[in-house]
Amino acid sequence: MTYPSRIIIHPGFHKTGTSTVQKGLEAGRTALDGHAHVILRDDIPYLTHAAQSFSRRRTDDSLTRFYDRATELFALFDGIPQPVVISAEDLAGVMPGRAGVTSYSATPILMGQMARAARAVLPGAEVVFYLSTRAPEPWMASLWWQHLRSTRIEADYPDYRADAALGADLDAIVAQIRAETQAPVESQPLEALKTAPQGPLTPIYELLNLPDGLRATHKPENARVDLGLEPVFLALNRSGLPDDVVHQTKQKLLRIARRAAQTPPE
Repeated sequence: MTYPSRIIIHPGFHKTGTSTVQKGLEAGRTALDGHAHVILRDDIPYLTHAAQSFSRRRTDDSLTRFYDRATELFALFDGIPQPVVISAEDLAGVMPGRAGVTSYSATPILMGQMARAARAVLPGAEVVFYLSTRAPEPWMASLWWQHLRSTRIEADYPDYRADAALGADLDAIVAQIRAETQAPVESQPLEALKTAPQGPLTPIYELLNLPDGLRATHKPENARVDLGLEPVFLALNRSGLPDDVVHQTKQKLLRIARRAAQTPPE
């Protein structure tokens, strides 16, 4: 059997530059062909859905299902000699603040099962985990903004922060992943990656040992537009308007705000 020389698993965390990594890898797929095999979120819905199911339910059956789906994925890599990179933040489970999930406490268990599945199916491959992290305060603020614009959360930021703070130590989760997987686990804070040569993509390129000519940069994705929409969205969420009207209004306001942010003042 031919195994990938290295399998790099990048399971998040949410709101730590993961969208920029995935868009960059997607844009560079053709250029990376022959150097790396890229797997992104849309390639593995069966696995990310299983991860989210376990993070919500925490049952033996849901964990077994995740392990089985992981073995199915790794079986596809037999015969692929180049490194594989798997980047999908939903492998970490549900984003904290949704579906009753308040932290990433499920993530170390899930990653332990991924490591176990990889070793069972591809015993000759090196498995490495990479996680992007973020300081607690900006991470919680970014999560709240994400929930504010995409759900009908009614908590203001101080109330949201009080609940989210217990799960905001991402470095502690990284340490737990290291213990569960018994594999190399690397991490970088988003704050440090802002000055890295290729931004959030830099650690992935390093782990792939890519030559400089293939290390393309990518503009930041899902950057927060700081134009004072937070109280407007909070009022919409708390209103009696139908969900579809609230959603459409938010989308329209976001488009206007993004255009305004790109237009220099006169």
